[in-house]
Amino acid sequence: MGTAGEATLTETLRVTWALYRRSMTRLLRRPMFLYFSLIQPAIWLLLFSQVMKNFGKAALPPNVSYVTLFAPAVMLQTVLFGSFQSGMAMVSDIEMGTLDKYLIAPINRMSILIGRALSDGTRMFIQSLIIILLSMTLGVRFAHGPIGVVGAILFAVIFGMGLAGFSNVIALRTKNSESTLVIGNFFIFPLLFLSPALVPRGALPGWIETFGKINPVAYAVDAARNLTVGVLHGRTLSRAIDWPQLGRSAAFLLAVLVVSFTLAQSTFKKATA
Repeated sequence: MGTAGEATLTETLRVTWALYRRSMTRLLRRPMFLYFSLIQPAIWLLLFSQVMKNFGKAALPPNVSYVTLFAPAVMLQTVLFGSFQSGMAMVSDIEMGTLDKYLIAPINRMSILIGRALSDGTRMFIQSLIIILLSMTLGVRFAHGPIGVVGAILFAVIFGMGLAGFSNVIALRTKNSESTLVIGNFFIFPLLFLSPALVPRGALPGWIETFGKINPVAYAVDAARNLTVGVLHGRTLSRAIDWPQLGRSAAFLLAVLVVSFTLAQSTFKKATA
């Protein structure tokens, strides 16, 4: 016979899986929600790359297009904006009374957060893959093939889930969709523009470079470019993977993920006590 601990773990995994399926089913039943979350990044990829292509001639290595540099950043931008959808979904569950129904059920409450986190990760993986495929239609070729692309998407998912944890903290504290959206947008744009997402790192002012040492977007963009199109050294593009840089990015982004999930867990316990 199994122990009580094994039975409890099995039940927790079963509930987590059920809540994950519920979140994914909810997303599939509202495909326009996913489509519209991709429209803005697609516009950036299609239009912004054309507007900035002349800038690229001056700042990028010869025969390297701006869209090649920009494509991995658009993938991260998609995940950045999508991460705050997690908090909005939490507010929706609070306002509709769905969360209250979960809380009175005899389940491990952490299953609610874990199931949501897994569905967020799956959604972000799908969104990132779509942006990658779209960029390929624009002529972007990835230096390290499918393995590099998958690695970059995994970095994007870790990055996005970390920020999703913070969005849930905001949602659980405000319990209001407007406040969650406003606070989220307040942080999204500074994080995006104070990073090398839009321009090569060498073209950034020194103070932005300094801020980049604590900006998760900067670490995620550097890792994604490293694994897909290469690493810029001035006006030279190196196709070799910079493993130390990947290690730093992985350590920083995993630390952000751990901190955000710990805060989300603590806030969830207080909000549902």
